[in-house]
Amino acid sequence: MKFTLQENQPYPVTISGSWLWLRYASAPIVMETVTGERVTIPQGSVIKNNELLGRVLLHSSEPQTIDVEFGKGDFQPPSDGQRVVIELMPPMEIAPNQTLSASLLPKSSAIDAQELTMPASLEENLTRQKITIRTPSDNAEQVLINGSYPLLAGELIEIESTAAIELTGAETDRVFILECYS
Repeated sequence: MKFTLQENQPYPVTISGSWLWLRYASAPIVMETVTGERVTIPQGSVIKNNELLGRVLLHSSEPQTIDVEFGKGDFQPPSDGQRVVIELMPPMEIAPNQTLSASLLPKSSAIDAQELTMPASLEENLTRQKITIRTPSDNAEQVLINGSYPLLAGELIEIESTAAIELTGAETDRVFILECYS
């Protein structure tokens, strides 16, 4: 959330979380809790509490716009230029009287890659969704798809078809095939 703070004027905010991250600020700010406790927060710092922070006052010694994030649980902010790797996710549980429909999940598909020499035939495959054909750049001749469509050396084509496909060309030429099917 972004807030615009004025010089030496408290800005009331309700933090419905146990941590607050000062994502961006041009100068440090001061957070004052309902108990009167004051904490100076420089940019990039995280303030953590065992309970919800609740209503706080934010103070600034200069006019500035700040960007804060807050939430519950544990939080470690990412460092600039550093990757964040998630190694373990907590187990997922479905609450009582709830269901999960597999039809809402994305389709899973398999990929079959192969290298063929000329001539080559690919049989009809009713489970195929798409086929990618690429010719190496060192092929001497063009490859013909079904006897009529030319594919030059180094070219690639994607075809959404379940039909049989015939590839013809020089005996020394090759093609790379990638079939995606469900």
